[in-house]
Amino acid sequence: MAAKTLTTEVVTAASGRVEGVLCRAEPVWEVRGEYEAPLALTKKEFAVLLSLLEALFAPGWAGVETPAGLLALRRGRGAATDRLALLLLVLHAREDGTVPLVGGTVKGGRGRCAATLAKLLGCSVSGGSKVLARLRRWKVVETPLRRARSAVQGKKLLLVPAVAGASADADCGRAQCGACGHP
Repeated sequence: MAAKTLTTEVVTAASGRVEGVLCRAEPVWEVRGEYEAPLALTKKEFAVLLSLLEALFAPGWAGVETPAGLLALRRGRGAATDRLALLLLVLHAREDGTVPLVGGTVKGGRGRCAATLAKLLGCSVSGGSKVLARLRRWKVVETPLRRARSAVQGKKLLLVPAVAGASADADCGRAQCGACGHP
């Protein structure tokens, strides 16, 4: 590579069979000076991450009683972007399911929710707006109006209902919760 940003080394077994490729991002190596991955997870942390990914994207398995994920049926153009966007929104969401919106001015009248998603994805606000529209169509995100105390119209929220629901389920914890009605 001309820029030498990525170096690779082929890993072979004693028999000469190729077992894999080690890749090193040189700029990251220069800054960090080590190979340790930022996602070096313990078994428990990995189990939680895997459960999250299953809840979002898994196709569901009959016989194991694992339901299909929120975007399990999403196929075609933009499906990978939609999955990445939903994962980023879930990771940035608060316990109540709301995602903190970016500040500043938003060009093009696309809205702060689209600008927030665009920042998370690293794309234009127009692209963020398109992804947001698809996620709303799949009913995995909502953009309700925040209730205002005065007659002034409230601001929009970016809400991931699945996070709010999971938080409510985790808070319940009793055999019969009178507050939420869960069995």
